[in-house]
Amino acid sequence: MNFGKYLTLELRRNVLSIPLFLAIGLSLVLGGGIVYSIYQLDGPFRPENVTGLYSMIATVALGVYCAKLVIIDLHYGTIYLLFTSARDRLKFLVSRVIVIMAVSIMFGVGCGALLYVNHILNA
Repeated sequence: MNFGKYLTLELRRNVLSIPLFLAIGLSLVLGGGIVYSIYQLDGPFRPENVTGLYSMIATVALGVYCAKLVIIDLHYGTIYLLFTSARDRLKFLVSRVIVIMAVSIMFGVGCGALLYVNHILNA
């Protein structure tokens, strides 16, 4: 299989998934609740709590998601087809790293947007 097609398949399969968007949405909703409480209610949270909550949820979600990336191939047995040669193992590893980077960037953009809103409202 061509590496570009394989990478496109992996990105579509793993990045465009409902659980990923639910995890990012949950992080934004809970972080937005803290931003709202700081802005409207003057507490009991501080701006540092926004970053802490978002990073805690993002870390747990990324850990589960990254484990799912490898375990799903073990479950369906596709990993045995992919590990037939050194070149295929390298393709698998590079594609997983790129998918994890894409998901991490999505969480980072969400956190940046939340912190920007917090800065605008509570500066």
